[in-house]
Amino acid sequence: MVPGSLSHLSRDDLSADEALHLARVLVDGGAGRVFLAGGEPLIWPATPRVVEVLTEGGVEVVVSTNGIPLNRPDVVHRLLQTGVGAVSVSLDSSHPALNDRCRPARNRRDGHAQVLDGIRALIAARGRAARPAVGIYAVLTARNLDTVVDTARLTHRLGCDYFVPQPVSLPPHHTLRPILGLTPDHREQVEKTLGDLCAAALGPRLPGQQYPARFLSTLDPAPRGPWSGPVSPGRACCSSNRTAPRGTAPPPCGSPPPGTGPLPRYATRDSAWTPSPTP
Repeated sequence: MVPGSLSHLSRDDLSADEALHLARVLVDGGAGRVFLAGGEPLIWPATPRVVEVLTEGGVEVVVSTNGIPLNRPDVVHRLLQTGVGAVSVSLDSSHPALNDRCRPARNRRDGHAQVLDGIRALIAARGRAARPAVGIYAVLTARNLDTVVDTARLTHRLGCDYFVPQPVSLPPHHTLRPILGLTPDHREQVEKTLGDLCAAALGPRLPGQQYPARFLSTLDPAPRGPWSGPVSPGRACCSSNRTAPRGTAPPPCGSPPPGTGPLPRYATRDSAWTPSPTP
């Protein structure tokens, strides 16, 4: 598949039995952390059982969701029963119209308000429990770059545990690259925006001070290779497309698989900073 393109697989491309078998293989192989994304994993009936197989085997699981299914009490209740380690919700902007333009719902009705309601519902149902950690992932583009700090503030007001900005990744000839792509021309704006974000005194876990320089390296039109996000004591980075044996240091960071929202318009670069959902 061409990087930045979308896959449109049939709903039965992977059966529940095959997914459960894969989960057991990951457990037996000593995987440390697994991201479940889609599409939308919370509308697939087999997802809770897959999560349970992984968590019962000692694997930390992060579910990436568009947040809308969290408005269903049965979904939230079942999710909490699985022992999931973290739930990452896709939200590209604190501004409702901009977010819904970037990430339109399949039914053309749900959007920003329903995502926030879903986050609130999950946090309320979690109560005083430490898990699952709840966070927001925002794909940063030329269109929403100036709303990043406001989105982080919204993350704080919602009571989330972490906020992760991810640079958009589009292949050179993608039709949306001239509209959404971040280029070296955005360097000054990116540096200021991420500097303000790192300096913000907010409750959620935010990227470390090294992050702006790391992010800026993705604007190089001819990057020298992938980079890994900052690692601080007790806060290891992880990779979604590689796994680390339990008891060993995780490999370089990677972003969750693309397509976590309904009808996503872009993929994220495999170089985003990903926090550990546990302190």
